[in-house]
Amino acid sequence: MKVSFVSSLAISVVTAIATFACATTYAGVTEHASEIKQCDLVLGAKIFSKCAACHPFDASGTHGVGPNLYAVIGRLSGSSDGFPYSEALQAFERRWTKSELNDFLRQPMAVIPGTTMAFGGITKPHQRAAIICYLANYN
Repeated sequence: MKVSFVSSLAISVVTAIATFACATTYAGVTEHASEIKQCDLVLGAKIFSKCAACHPFDASGTHGVGPNLYAVIGRLSGSSDGFPYSEALQAFERRWTKSELNDFLRQPMAVIPGTTMAFGGITKPHQRAAIICYLANYN
């Protein structure tokens, strides 16, 4: 499965980077900023493995239950070719910036009422930052 390969490869690469202490702070992810001091790619890969149950993350462009999230940062919401987005997500019409992703990942159904993404959200700011870091570094 491509997601497993990508995740395994990412974890191997991340382990090497982690010793280097990737010190990247993300603009827009400002809630509890003192807790978000580093880009934690290892944690991002671990948390994203849950997302991978529905979302592919590779350059193939194929979709799963959810849209492929490869190169999602900077993409217009609801615009990945071939995925049947909900009307609510199509109407959202925003670019997936790090800030927009942070808000959406906190409470998807509150940010986009009517979305078909049945996910309660990620309450911990450092976990959202780690996923965004992961998406940005493998974008």
